[in-house]
Amino acid sequence: DPDDLARGATITASSERASAPASNLNNGVSRPSFDGKVSNSWESNPSKPFPQWVELKLDKPASIGAIQCTFDTNLKGSHPNRTNPLPKECVRDYTLECYVNGQWVRVARVRDNIQRFRRHAFKLVKTDRVRLTVETTQGAETAMVFEMRVYADAAPILKG
Repeated sequence: DPDDLARGATITASSERASAPASNLNNGVSRPSFDGKVSNSWESNPSKPFPQWVELKLDKPASIGAIQCTFDTNLKGSHPNRTNPLPKECVRDYTLECYVNGQWVRVARVRDNIQRFRRHAFKLVKTDRVRLTVETTQGAETAMVFEMRVYADAAPILKG
């Protein structure tokens, strides 16, 4: 996606598993590898408590107005049913922030999420850093995210 400003971002995280590093968030693949060899996601260290965060440092400051997140909803595992209505891996509560004029500014806060894809549009901000903080999941001990995309405006994510 040539409009995605996160493609060349440097990514750091509060914690990560060796098999699922934060650098996977902009590798261009937003789903698990079904051969079991590559995770294609960031997964926080299960020995570290929530909240857990991941931060994208853009190549250069940019005006951004939209962020897209792709969460893990256990595409490889069991599907939700009456006894397990939501995949435990899915991020439930999270906050998106941008670093503006020396401080973190919240651009989105979501509670009780149940969706795999979340697209957030907001008033343009000039930033070189974006942070996703996962506060809770639907039951998993780790935060699991496949992809984050950053855009100058909402047009590319509204097309998709």
